[in-house]
Amino acid sequence: MFNFRRLFVVIILCAAFAAGSASAQANLTHILDSITNPDGSLFNGTVVITWNGSPSSGVGTVAPLRSATAVYGGALSIFLAPTTTAPAGTYYVVAYNSSNGLITWSEVWQVPPGAVPLSVSQVRQSSTKGPGGGSNGGGAQYATLPIAINQVTNLGTSLNTLNTSVASLNSELDALAAQVNSGSSLPALQAQVAALSTTVAALGVSVTGNTDSLGALTTNLAALTSTVNTNGDSLTALGATVGTLTTAVTNLTTTVNSLGAGGSNALFVDSQTPAGTANGTNNSFALTQTPSPSASLSLYRNGLLQMNGVNFTVAGTALTFLAGNRPQSGDILEAYYRVSGASTSVAIFVDGEIPGGSITGTNATFTLASSPSPVTSLRLYKNGVLLSPVNDFTLAGATITFVTAAIPQSADTLQASYRH
Repeated sequence: MFNFRRLFVVIILCAAFAAGSASAQANLTHILDSITNPDGSLFNGTVVITWNGSPSSGVGTVAPLRSATAVYGGALSIFLAPTTTAPAGTYYVVAYNSSNGLITWSEVWQVPPGAVPLSVSQVRQSSTKGPGGGSNGGGAQYATLPIAINQVTNLGTSLNTLNTSVASLNSELDALAAQVNSGSSLPALQAQVAALSTTVAALGVSVTGNTDSLGALTTNLAALTSTVNTNGDSLTALGATVGTLTTAVTNLTTTVNSLGAGGSNALFVDSQTPAGTANGTNNSFALTQTPSPSASLSLYRNGLLQMNGVNFTVAGTALTFLAGNRPQSGDILEAYYRVSGASTSVAIFVDGEIPGGSITGTNATFTLASSPSPVTSLRLYKNGVLLSPVNDFTLAGATITFVTAAIPQSADTLQASYRH
């Protein structure tokens, strides 16, 4: 991973100094622009630019080649070798990773030769939002499945209050029905209806979001009050209205019960190596299961997120890499996706966490706030590039230990996403 990055920088530097600085400016295209987030604010973070050309492109013998540059206050300025004059299948993949870990996205650039600076909009071919606000480096952000009541702020307290209010309302309805059936006097019925109004009002304060059921209660209560005040002798009509109100309360109780028992399920597949031979010619690989939905698939090649429809296509479990993107010998492929199924445990997502530890160039040990569970759910990024747990680091509980060649340097950034 580090050899690729250094090689890419060396290529650009060689091009810059081959015939002197004046000649270099003519050979490279200047990309100069102000980068903004989806909400219009200025972007701060890291931009990872990857040359994804074919081996015959003349810029090295192995693709992809990548380099990272820091962006502060939205200011992006970089010189790149043109791709439109290179062999077919040559382009740049550009990954944006905000410094707070909440916004990421990817783009494909085609850079023409040019004597004047070009904006990003002049070279952008396509843009794909990622996960987490703009999207996390691994795909879209989804809710914890299944959702536990204690994970929703104040939901348990609200449900308990609602159940108490419904029970009280049922008791008052039973008392009202008993009075109706026994032929109680009009003043007694009016007093009972007044108490019922108070209970329904309290129920409306306790529950937000069940407006249909509460609206039916209010409408039926108004009809009941009108019946008592104008038809004091019509106990049969009053009994019918009470019956309708009881039905509305029953429907509301059903809604409350569904809130307590609801939730959908999904299973996760983490850090899976697709089956297939990476030899530079084979383009067919296979997953063990079918991603559901297919958009949940995040496929990485040497730590760089691949784009569905640009780098590869997926059909069921079959992965097909497009021309110019076939994995080379030594490339590392990793897949993360969801499948349909029932989970018996509740997972908590952690996204964009910065591991604890000093980035000094010599320190190899960093700590997460929690221990990833399962351990394969950990996605650890350095400068926006996914690291390999096989080649770059090891994980023991919440402790990350980097191998010597991958120890973060002083200008590097680390981010972690995982479940526990």
